[in-house]
Amino acid sequence: MTTVFPMSFAQRRLCFLHGRGHVRVLDVPDDSEALRHSEALASQPFDIEHGPLLRLSVLELAPETHFLVLSVHLLAADGWSLQVFLEELALAVRVRAELGRDIGLRDLYQSPTVAGAAARLARAGDTR
Repeated sequence: MTTVFPMSFAQRRLCFLHGRGHVRVLDVPDDSEALRHSEALASQPFDIEHGPLLRLSVLELAPETHFLVLSVHLLAADGWSLQVFLEELALAVRVRAELGRDIGLRDLYQSPTVAGAAARLARAGDTR
């Protein structure tokens, strides 16, 4: 999310920041440390004037074990939007696991191979 909300009385408008987001990657030695980091990251206050209003962190416990910590201000996304985002993220992860390659959101819906894998996973009720 690259939108901020300046609070000065003379400037009541949305500002769209250009650029890319930042994903913070942290190595953690065990589950308890991952939980501690998750709680600390989630409890950080948002600065709605300067952003970001969406923060992503990846906690790496082992080469194949990662935790995603997503913190989003209510100004950036509501519960319904987050549900859609999380469903699409989960589907993308499952399709990547089945196909063995990264996919983009456009491919998730437009590529026949990816769409077929997604449909198979949905029909099978895969809840990984």
